[in-house]
Amino acid sequence: MRWSSLITAALLFLLSGWAYWQGWRIAPAAEDAAVRRMLSSRLLSTGERASLQRWPGFLKASRAARSRVDQIALLYHAPRWIPSPEVLGQQNMCIVTAELAAFIGLAAAWLWSGVAKTTETGLKLPWRRLIPWSAITEIDDHSLAHEGVSVLTFVNRRGRPRRIEISTRGWDGLAGLLSSLGPRVAEAHTSALVPSSAGSADRTTATLDWEP
Repeated sequence: MRWSSLITAALLFLLSGWAYWQGWRIAPAAEDAAVRRMLSSRLLSTGERASLQRWPGFLKASRAARSRVDQIALLYHAPRWIPSPEVLGQQNMCIVTAELAAFIGLAAAWLWSGVAKTTETGLKLPWRRLIPWSAITEIDDHSLAHEGVSVLTFVNRRGRPRRIEISTRGWDGLAGLLSSLGPRVAEAHTSALVPSSAGSADRTTATLDWEP
């Protein structure tokens, strides 16, 4: 999911760049060159020649001016003239693909920054602080095979149980990693009941802060 989003965003940026080059560079230059060629024709009427002489360039021309030159080019079968709606379509495609690329790029960045991680002292979930192994009370992966989602139950620092979902979208190799979480959680709970050498009744793996 993360890689496909990143690749899609990159391809859309490339398509947007191509559409920009065509819609704002190549096509307008071709239109202006076609107008210059039409001005050299002796078949033009006085009004048609005046319209072409007032041509300010495709990028600066008004919609009415473009429509008028479209009519003249169609009437005289001007070579290499591109109807202005086609050029505008390329410009619109550039804008739309750039917006899509930006949206998907942000989504890809969110997915990449939201990857869950394990540490020596606990589980780091996307957008959350570290959850100690000893705080996790249940790992429910019954929906993992069909939906790619596992539910973790843990006790927050106020002693209240909470449930959160982690999915394969934000965690590569989630199935294999979940199989190793059980022993680590069990070990953390066992360690919490073993007296320390100083004679303390309880010993936790770490003093950590996590999402309430």
